[in-house]
Amino acid sequence: MKLNDIKIKPKTCRICRDKYVPYRALSPVCEKYECKVAYAIKSAEKAAIAREKKAKREHKEKLAKIKTRQEHLREAQRHFNLYVRIRDADLPCISCQRFHSGQYHAGHYRSVGSAPHLRFNELNCHRQCSVCNNHLSGNQLKYRQGLIAKLGIEAVEQLEADNAPKHYTIEEIQAIKVKYKQLTKQLKESQS
Repeated sequence: MKLNDIKIKPKTCRICRDKYVPYRALSPVCEKYECKVAYAIKSAEKAAIAREKKAKREHKEKLAKIKTRQEHLREAQRHFNLYVRIRDADLPCISCQRFHSGQYHAGHYRSVGSAPHLRFNELNCHRQCSVCNNHLSGNQLKYRQGLIAKLGIEAVEQLEADNAPKHYTIEEIQAIKVKYKQLTKQLKESQS
């Protein structure tokens, strides 16, 4: 069998969709000048988009490397709070036990300022209306009563007695952020 005897299978041009016999085995377009130019432009645009995506990804990675611990903590707290609000979406305010059309927060029983080690404890954080959380300073007495009704006195006393210091590393904070991002996504999918 000679090389000249090999039949080359016809291909479809990627631009004009005409059938053609390629002059090279890997030729993606037919011999028409317009098709070659159009394919070159299309390829250049694809390459530019890929370069742009890569540059954005690298920039994002650089920004993540220079983020402070506090910025990571703020992001993780935002995802945690969103998770709590979605988790308790069909429950009333933990303090005043009422539903209303106002804004709701993820209110901490023991505040983040006084007990930073409990900031990501799901038993310490519940859906709370903005009135109770902001204007009544957490409405602590009624919050405690709501917690006792929801969790039981033992769990509340355990929360109140927990004073073990916890210092989160950046890696731990990032893991918490990813965890609550995934949990939030799963909750949203299950509710819809």
